[in-house]
Amino acid sequence: MSTVVFALKNVNLELPAVLGNMYEQVAQAALQSASTTINAALEGHVNERLGRAPYVRRKRVRGSDVLCCQRCGSRVRGHFSRNGYRERGLTLVIGTIQVAQPRVKCRCGGSVSLNSPDLRSGQRLGADCAALVQHWAGLGYSLRQMKAELDAGIGTSVGLRSINERLHQLAAQLPAWQTRWLGNVPPVVMVDAIWVTMLEPTARRRRDRSRRRRMVKERRKLPVMIALGVWPETGRSEAIDFEIGTGPGEDRDSWLRLLNRLETRGLRPETGLQLFIHDGDTALIAALKELFPDVAHQRCVFHKLRNLLRAIVPPTQSSKEERRTYVRDVIQQAARIWQAPTYEEALRRYQRFRRRWEFEQPDMVATLDRDFADTLAFYRVWNRNRLWSMSCLRTTSLLERLNRTIRNRMRHAAAYHSRTGLQAMLVQVLIQP
Repeated sequence: MSTVVFALKNVNLELPAVLGNMYEQVAQAALQSASTTINAALEGHVNERLGRAPYVRRKRVRGSDVLCCQRCGSRVRGHFSRNGYRERGLTLVIGTIQVAQPRVKCRCGGSVSLNSPDLRSGQRLGADCAALVQHWAGLGYSLRQMKAELDAGIGTSVGLRSINERLHQLAAQLPAWQTRWLGNVPPVVMVDAIWVTMLEPTARRRRDRSRRRRMVKERRKLPVMIALGVWPETGRSEAIDFEIGTGPGEDRDSWLRLLNRLETRGLRPETGLQLFIHDGDTALIAALKELFPDVAHQRCVFHKLRNLLRAIVPPTQSSKEERRTYVRDVIQQAARIWQAPTYEEALRRYQRFRRRWEFEQPDMVATLDRDFADTLAFYRVWNRNRLWSMSCLRTTSLLERLNRTIRNRMRHAAAYHSRTGLQAMLVQVLIQP
């Protein structure tokens, strides 16, 4: 009995190694089969173009419409002959496919264009590798971490530049997305900006450890303006556009570029737009009043409560726990203003709260009074659409959730070296969630 148990344990220990060897054999067989098939197809492509197989005497045939000497311009197939192969490779997750691309030359010595599939020199990554790179980028991997994973999987070295190019290809989707007509216009649009660190080149240069002269880059904070469309009746939300500002703050011109683009794409009151929700930035408010003067502007209640929180002065002669309780009670009383079922009840709660705290917390009451009317704009919209959820009309919470995802990606990257890299990340988060 003990002999049988020992044998079973040995089988369990050897099974992973056996499966690993089987995987390697299957992968190598698949790569070899793919290489043979591709090379045979390329060889047949050349045979068809030349009208003869290898080592077959040239015959008098009519000129070719697809073959052309790149030096003399001849199209006579009798002037053309085979000229060896160019070695090419296609890197996949399971390994590298070796491809021999046939070459053809003219009797003048020039190279003949075959109009065959483009197999450029250098390293070429397959679609599976590109998909893995995008997946790892979504998890916050650095370029060097992606390289280490690919190198370990395919048994060869992948260049950092090749990986970076695959990420930058995402940015190519941006123009089509930013010009696409908004067929289903969202009734509510939330707009806000988050900040990203960019490394931008300067006029200065310095020598690195290898004594090479490098351009000095400086860290710079830039705003990324994001617009989120919301359909309150169903609760659905979707990013509809973004704009990378020029800094150093949220400038009016950057907001105008974003809003103008949205208006051009069909975001207008006559197509269903009813409300903008924002955090009260002055540049944004100026741009909204210029382009959308007839659309209601809602000041985010969450941002308003956060400003009230900062303005509260708790009693000095009290414990830490007592001060925390005091501040929490005040904020809870203030929050009940915007939880009122009607506009009139919200005004009554506002007046009661103001009378209660105007002498004890004058700074907080002054903060509350500032643009208070803008925090109640959602009631006018809700009165026209009673089936809509109020939670989608008072704050930019849905947009803050999206911003949290972007901030996590930015935190992993620390800083971006180019706008293309930043755009690629934003496309991956906003267009390909």
